[in-house]
Amino acid sequence: MTEQPAPPQASPEWDVADRMRKALRQARVGPQEMADYLGVSRQSVGNWINGRIEPSVQTLRLWAMRTGVPFEWLAGDQFPRRAWSRKVPITTPSEHSVTAAALGLAA
Repeated sequence: MTEQPAPPQASPEWDVADRMRKALRQARVGPQEMADYLGVSRQSVGNWINGRIEPSVQTLRLWAMRTGVPFEWLAGDQFPRRAWSRKVPITTPSEHSVTAAALGLAA
């Protein structure tokens, strides 16, 4: 009897929560450390990385900065390029009080 080739499997689909977890792991940043960096509770980070709540564009930008992954990869197709590139300016740490505090900069 001849063996039938296995049917092709679909590529895994990663949602924003999956990519957020992968970014944390790659950067070796723990959830509590990220919560402290963002100025949010550990529960908020848990809700994002478990897919219970969608993070804001600003949160994803800061997440990408802290973990060193591209924002475009992290956001995936959640935010079409038009939606985040024109309406949400990149905030520098000195303009963002939570990030400035996390970096030890004067707010």
